[in-house]
Amino acid sequence: MPLKFTTARDLLNEFDFHKLFVQQLGWSNPPSPKPVAMSVNGVELVRRQIADLSGVGVYEIA
Repeated sequence: MPLKFTTARDLLNEFDFHKLFVQQLGWSNPPSPKPVAMSVNGVELVRRQIADLSGVGVYEIA
């Protein structure tokens, strides 16, 4: 499916990376979208996998 640049740009502006990767770029839904707590240099963060392609994951860190 061809990439719709205006839709991709809108999704980027909305920070909707799940729709961008899965619906626009054709990646798969992640095997486990469950949020995982983590700590980096004393800062508490939560990571969640939002897309997967052949074992390569895309993660959202909040």
